[in-house]
Amino acid sequence: MSSVSFPPIPTLFSERKAPMTKTLVIHPKDPSTTFLEAIYLNKGYTVLNRYAGDILPIIAEHDRIIMLGHGSPSGLFSVGQFSGTYVVGSGTVPFLQGKDNVYIWCYASSFMRQHQLQGFSSGMFISEVDEAAMFGIRATQAQINHSNQLFANLVGKHLESPNLLAAVKRGYQSASCPVIAYNQELLRSIPVIPLRTRAS
Repeated sequence: MSSVSFPPIPTLFSERKAPMTKTLVIHPKDPSTTFLEAIYLNKGYTVLNRYAGDILPIIAEHDRIIMLGHGSPSGLFSVGQFSGTYVVGSGTVPFLQGKDNVYIWCYASSFMRQHQLQGFSSGMFISEVDEAAMFGIRATQAQINHSNQLFANLVGKHLESPNLLAAVKRGYQSASCPVIAYNQELLRSIPVIPLRTRAS
């Protein structure tokens, strides 16, 4: 079965043996964020880079959602690959609650905090030279590339870690790269509270 951009819901799953946790990746196709593919490639996850239909039923049937790309405090931009301005926004929140998700886009932590969601998130994440300049940080393209690849590789390597934030922060460091120092400081994690604990 070949990979298609608009997979019908009955055939979304990889033919490879599925991991114990059913993981969905939502990563709108965009050449400026291809480095994030290192987080999920060759792991047997369901991956949506483009989709014309309603993705809420797909989100609902997965245990963990990894959301990657460009965004704002209001959500993850669809960048023309999904319907609407945001592929993940306020309307998606009920389908994300109670799941140990991954939110990686600019100001994803604000979105997660606003909606009381759980998981791992980035704050304002500098991934381009122009973004660094906006925040008064001098950075070369080589430094940006190093930061991007190191971050994506570490998140991908430690996805199954019981403490993803700590594992990523240990490795995502550099005394000579101010971009890494900036991004690392804004990484956040909010653990999922078991239902029994919440009820008590």
